[in-house]
Amino acid sequence: MKVAIAVFVKTPDLSPVKTRLAATLGRVQADAFFHLAKAANEALLAQAVPDFAAQGISLSAYWAVGEQQGLAHPLWQSRFMHRLHTGEGGLGERMHHVYSTLLHTHDAVLLVGMDSPQNSVSNLRDAAQCLRQPQRLVIGPARDGGFYLFGGNTPVPLSRWTAVQYGQDDTLQQWVAALHGYDIHYLNAMTDVDTAANLRQMVAEMQGELLPEQLALRVFVQGLPHHADSADSYS
Repeated sequence: MKVAIAVFVKTPDLSPVKTRLAATLGRVQADAFFHLAKAANEALLAQAVPDFAAQGISLSAYWAVGEQQGLAHPLWQSRFMHRLHTGEGGLGERMHHVYSTLLHTHDAVLLVGMDSPQNSVSNLRDAAQCLRQPQRLVIGPARDGGFYLFGGNTPVPLSRWTAVQYGQDDTLQQWVAALHGYDIHYLNAMTDVDTAANLRQMVAEMQGELLPEQLALRVFVQGLPHHADSADSYS
């Protein structure tokens, strides 16, 4: 079984990154989180490759880069991760493009953001294993009403992706409604870090043996002043 995991990213200096986080923490701390989260995601996927292989799954990992120029940026150069452009348009169009492109060459595709670096290899493995069943989708719900992971082994028409308003409290509800008729498997809910108030919940969700890059994130959050998220609200 061949599985692709694509991590959606935007490139600093080419696109705004972590703007909501910067509004509370300041740009320096928001940038620090961005780079720590990037390192944690890359380390997680590096660990997932041999883990998946032991389960008979050939895993290919990709940075899904939001800007064409960003493909050449040093930040996304990796010894094992590939790169592809998300294409243009809104988030729905971009996710459809990446999902459809990778589904041509893989048995199943998982799409994730970079904002849930507390994710685990076992959770990703569960997502991939459920896609051994034909004609199935998998969703990881985010606690803010969206989703941190989407995957599948069957085509999903563009019209389904564009029927959703992303970044809303009911995005997941809209997405599930747009996917009526599909067999959907759900993973455990997880926090998607958009604001400072999400950071401590992200740390609380870190389970089991953590990667050094995840431990670095925990140290970063523990070092923040407790008033840093006082103007924020967790949803």
